[in-house]
Amino acid sequence: MKHFKTYGQFISESKDIDEAKLNEISTKAGLDDVIKGRTSSIEGMKMSKELAQGMKDWIAGSAYGRKYGKQVNKGRIHSVLSVANSWGIERYLDKKAKKEWKELYKNFVVNANVNDTSKKSDELNERKFTEEERKELAKKGLALPNGSFPIVNVEDLKAAILSYGMAKNRSEAAKWIAKRAKALGAEDLLPDTPDFNKALKEVETRVPAKMIAFNLKDEEDEAMEEADKNWSDDVKTKNELPEGTFTKSAKEIADTLKKYSDDLKQAMSRLNFYINRGGKGLDKKTIAELEKAKELLRKLY
Repeated sequence: MKHFKTYGQFISESKDIDEAKLNEISTKAGLDDVIKGRTSSIEGMKMSKELAQGMKDWIAGSAYGRKYGKQVNKGRIHSVLSVANSWGIERYLDKKAKKEWKELYKNFVVNANVNDTSKKSDELNERKFTEEERKELAKKGLALPNGSFPIVNVEDLKAAILSYGMAKNRSEAAKWIAKRAKALGAEDLLPDTPDFNKALKEVETRVPAKMIAFNLKDEEDEAMEEADKNWSDDVKTKNELPEGTFTKSAKEIADTLKKYSDDLKQAMSRLNFYINRGGKGLDKKTIAELEKAKELLRKLY
């Protein structure tokens, strides 16, 4: 069986190409082949070298791209269009490329069948949930009322962020994703963009960090306010951490938090509380260790 070094070579030399195979090209490989002149289209989308380079620059330089570039590069080009359009790709394009982008976006997103686009988004970015599972998750407060954006764990949260660009009501979706991120103790995974920053601020004024999202509907407003008031004290006093916990290495911090916390949510809340309290007083080396500790914590659970 012949092996092809590039996607462009695969296209030019293959006579009978299964259309499904064409769809397997990653965003990074496709953009690279366009930039290097090996092909002029990706999955049926004609694209100039200038536009392809602009998309690569957006992935490398935007707040969204810096945080989720790895997933974007591995995914298909169709899954990037709505996200890129929502989060400022035009800032990375010259006048000619901007015009080309608007036409491409119109043809492949705006004029596309909405239901089909949503289906593709689910297939690309979300775990497979049946309609009944989505309804059940919605009842528990782990998905939006219509069953969209189911977020049970951190992996689901990452998938929801990647799918955000295709939401019909982005404001509602951003608030929901921010709400679940807070409940999972994973606010650090949210992109540093105006949409999510605004959503997180709104959520922080209404949702106690210590409450689990699917129990919110069953709690009285008074209980919610009380939980908000006492949360920071609880973080400091329940299962008291040994002195100097956060001055150690990332591994030691993660191991200690795991040992003295009830679950990932409590452990992550404690770590975020320390970071927020320290603020600008923390040096870059310390912040780097604390951020690394977050990743290690998730692996421990």
